[in-house]
Amino acid sequence: KIAEVDSPGVFPGTFPSPWGLHKILWVKFREYDRGNFDGKGYYKFLLAVAGVFLDDPALEKIAEIDQGGWKHINAGTVDLMGDIKRLGFALGILSNMPRDFLAWARKHIPLFTGADAAVFSCEVNCIKPEPAIYGELKKRLDCEYGEIVFFDDLPDNIEKARELGINGFLWNGPDAARAALKKIDSRFAGL
Repeated sequence: KIAEVDSPGVFPGTFPSPWGLHKILWVKFREYDRGNFDGKGYYKFLLAVAGVFLDDPALEKIAEIDQGGWKHINAGTVDLMGDIKRLGFALGILSNMPRDFLAWARKHIPLFTGADAAVFSCEVNCIKPEPAIYGELKKRLDCEYGEIVFFDDLPDNIEKARELGINGFLWNGPDAARAALKKIDSRFAGL
């Protein structure tokens, strides 16, 4: 979800090092996920850093194009989520997600509205790996941390989950997740 800018010369002369730029963009992106502004606002900031200033319709189009890249849904992941529910387990979603994309996802991905508990960063003004967002999921699932199995693609998010007592695994695709779940509990054998 983030275009990592860590190559020298991308925005020449803007910051003393590409890592300085990367850190600023990452902080701003986290605020986008937190729900503090929309895609248009994020790209307005991002482009202003590069000395580019566009009108609102152009910024809205850029945000729409960017979000288009997020809209390729992995059918295997959706199947896994459905299978978890069919086996009688509660399904929770914990996601750092901006408001604009969440609005689209709720309309086009049935499991986003069919999960037993869903915590989206933009709605709670809190992002992974902050402990409060995991606490919100625990509260909504009405369970203990040790009862949660959590998959994420970022090691920092997994590390924080494990510190809290959550069974955290690095996401390596739906097949790897199925294998991990089967090892955790024999009731997942039907996956």
